[in-house]
Amino acid sequence: MIEVDDPQATYEDFYKAFALPQAWPLMTSERYASIGINFGNANIELISFKERFGVTNTEYSGLSGVCLTSHANCENIRAPLSGDSIVLLDGEDAQGHKIFVIASKEAPTLFVCYYKFNTDGWKTRLHEEYKKSNGGAFNLTQIEAVCINNPLLERCEFKFNQPDSVKLRFSKTPEVRLRSAHGSLTGKSLVVGGTLFSFC
Repeated sequence: MIEVDDPQATYEDFYKAFALPQAWPLMTSERYASIGINFGNANIELISFKERFGVTNTEYSGLSGVCLTSHANCENIRAPLSGDSIVLLDGEDAQGHKIFVIASKEAPTLFVCYYKFNTDGWKTRLHEEYKKSNGGAFNLTQIEAVCINNPLLERCEFKFNQPDSVKLRFSKTPEVRLRSAHGSLTGKSLVVGGTLFSFC
């Protein structure tokens, strides 16, 4: 999740830089405006908040959160986290999804999204569109890691069983690490939408 002033205008900048397909079109509500970009194994959301997870009058820019998705219902999400003594706060409860914020509503935020509908069709569409894009302008194969300065990542390790899962890392400098089929890009970086993207 990257916070910007104008999601649609910033999306145009992202498209010029990466030439990747849209994950979802601009959506607006009383709380926020949001648009998504399909990076293959993850989506990047460009968002402008009026109310951030129940907190109003907050301003933040750049990479400000990581959303984990879960097929489990509300109580099954709470159980393992409570066992690790991690506080789970209620976030947005919308028609299609429910958000839980892990430990704190301050930015940068870690949160979990439980979708209330079957997302298989959407995931299939995203996979096909990404495959057709050939990884965009940089022939990206995946997002390798997302680094944010959330202190929770210093004391907890989040493990995923999917082979192409994005790794979560603690870093004082927020960064998205990308892997490309072109080895010549390794060590290069660019800034788009106020966020650092580096090739590893």
